Amino acid sequence: MKNLLRFTGLCAATAALGVAAIAGETDQSYLKDLDIRQHAMVEGLPPAPAPTAGGLEVDAAVDRANRIYTHGDHVVLSVRATEDSYIWVFDTGTSGKVHQIFPNRYQENNFLAAGSTLNIPPADAEYALAVAHPQGAELITVVATRENAPLTPELVDLGANAGPFLALQGSADSVAKDLAITLRRQEAAWAKDQVVILIE
Repeated sequence: MKNLLRFTGLCAATAALGVAAIAGETDQSYLKDLDIRQHAMVEGLPPAPAPTAGGLEVDAAVDRANRIYTHGDHVVLSVRATEDSYIWVFDTGTSGKVHQIFPNRYQENNFLAAGSTLNIPPADAEYALAVAHPQGAELITVVATRENAPLTPELVDLGANAGPFLALQGSADSVAKDLAITLRRQEAAWAKDQVVILIE
């Protein structure tokens, strides 16, 4: 089963997502909340390159410090980076399926200026991200790159109806492997953060 994040506004759509951030945590104790199929996304990506002085780093957070949401609650994901960069956000549900939730149909511009905050969705958006059952945890992977080259164009499942998101083919394991290859080609020109939401 996977949690659903509903988009409400002028256009109603449904897509996989559950969100919560581990802002400021130095260990990975939050991983205990993940399904084994979600762990593949964590373990399959290479460690982010150690930033040089003033190098690229990215941090993600949500609008609740306790990371707990219930059915119908709205979520805002906030992302900051230390350098001008391009942001990509992937959701891995408990089913092991992966969706690219940003950029999306409503927010296509994924540029983030250094020191600025990117909100998904922004305050003036005509949609909201609303949490829906079933209960559980979801993994969000946030990647910042210096190049605006799509990370998963060959993985998009054109036959899937994922609303404003892009559904990716394969499991978390296969998506992580393909992402790892793409990111290694960029050498030190990328950074990542992983966040988790708990849905009660």
